[in-house]
Amino acid sequence: MITPYSPLTTEDSTDTQALYARFPHLIRIELLWGSLECRQFLSGLLTDDRGGHRDGFPAEHARTIFSLLMEHDAAFPEFEELAHRAAWHDGYQRRALG
Repeated sequence: MITPYSPLTTEDSTDTQALYARFPHLIRIELLWGSLECRQFLSGLLTDDRGGHRDGFPAEHARTIFSLLMEHDAAFPEFEELAHRAAWHDGYQRRALG
């Protein structure tokens, strides 16, 4: 199921076919597209939150995910701002409490 805001619906969008073929569970991006949750999911895919125990994606797929993040931020800038505010707030709280 592809949402009306799917990156697959525009000619200038990132080609996700190879990404989804290799990592089928990432089709979740299509279901979340246009939401703060999608922005957080894409960003989370690009960061190591497992203390160095994450292998990461092959370069071509990491580029695709990064491109999707940039497309999402361009189409929905309000979520980028919210994500940055939340990350700053969380970091500030960790430093203040730690």
